[in-house]
Amino acid sequence: AAAALNTCSVPLLAVRGPGAVQLVTSPAHQDEINKVQVFDVENSRLTCFSRSGHQFVIANKDDIQVYCCNTNKVLYSLPKRRINAMEYSPQDTYLLLFEPFTTVQGEDEKPNLTIHKSTNGELVGSYIQKKQNEWAPIWSNNEAIFGRIQTNQVWFYEPPNFERYVNRLNIEGLQMFSLGKSNPPYTIATFIKGKKGIPDCVRLLSYPDLKSTIASKSFFNFDHVNMKWNFKGSALLVLCSTDMSENSYYGDTMLQHLNRNGDSSSIQLSKAGPIYAIEWSPIADEFCVVYGFMPSKATIFNSKCDVAWELSSGAKNAAYYSFDGLHLALCGFGNVAGNMEIWNIKDRKRISQIEALDTTHFQWCYDNYHFITATTAPRLRVKNGFKVWRLTGELIYEYKTNENQELWQVLWQPGTYNRGQKAP
Repeated sequence: AAAALNTCSVPLLAVRGPGAVQLVTSPAHQDEINKVQVFDVENSRLTCFSRSGHQFVIANKDDIQVYCCNTNKVLYSLPKRRINAMEYSPQDTYLLLFEPFTTVQGEDEKPNLTIHKSTNGELVGSYIQKKQNEWAPIWSNNEAIFGRIQTNQVWFYEPPNFERYVNRLNIEGLQMFSLGKSNPPYTIATFIKGKKGIPDCVRLLSYPDLKSTIASKSFFNFDHVNMKWNFKGSALLVLCSTDMSENSYYGDTMLQHLNRNGDSSSIQLSKAGPIYAIEWSPIADEFCVVYGFMPSKATIFNSKCDVAWELSSGAKNAAYYSFDGLHLALCGFGNVAGNMEIWNIKDRKRISQIEALDTTHFQWCYDNYHFITATTAPRLRVKNGFKVWRLTGELIYEYKTNENQELWQVLWQPGTYNRGQKAP
């Protein structure tokens, strides 16, 4: 189970720009936008909501402020000057903060990853974490364990003991690991980089045993992998990719499927070209793949990796399931014209087609009926702003920055909200 969600009737939007951070009421749920809180902080680095939506964090140049969305009060602040990544643990018990690792000649290395109790900011764990792309510990959903990757190792901890790991996985060539979001026994996925004729390998292991391999898949000549678990933690998608080359702008891609039953297979795609997006349904054992040279294809596969149904072809390179898993947004962003399609998963029908040019950010509202599209800096520094849409295609609110002004971030508050009317 996840952290208990906020149940206020109207979700907030967090809007961050160069001069301030604002919490405003959703224009999708009432006639006017009301400013609930304005934080007059210049050049804030980051913001995030807790997973339940009860807390909101702002990382400034001198500190971080943790704000209670229920009481509209700042709970506490921490003197952190260089935060550039932060997140909450799955149950919101802990707040994790990361600063870039630095050294000072003649001084001992100092921890740059810290774990705090979210209620009061008390420091409970601190670690040296040199690589930013692997900064975040990976937790089980119940927060019973978390793992941190080290050179050729994963160290596992069992809170509230943050000082000493209780289990360790040691594999030569270990590049990445992931933890399935399941109940015990947990499943660990590992990516091991091969060398000198030995292939790369993804393995599934059971925790805490870590000795016997549940399933494995080997392959050659890929530079990166992206691993995604289904909502039960019983099956894993592995997207393998190479860097761009003279022959391919996107590089080569391949999709693998492994599960706890010991099965592994390669996903057979019906069109040549890159794989742009892979997304699991949040409620069903099926997944969407967007792939192929433009116009790309989008296909839903079932748990046996067979084609369940084909969606329409078009200029799409992204897919987003609503949180209840009933709708799917297929989008073309970045170097693809900003076209979107909203699909009803149960009825297998397209509900709407929408154009949102220059979109750099998409997010479903937690009412599963509305979503935002935004144009933000530094990705794009002109025509910044955001739009709020109904999934039926109606634009119901648009915010535009003044000329030469920038918008940096806009986020929905997590929670359980009434959508106002029945979705098609």
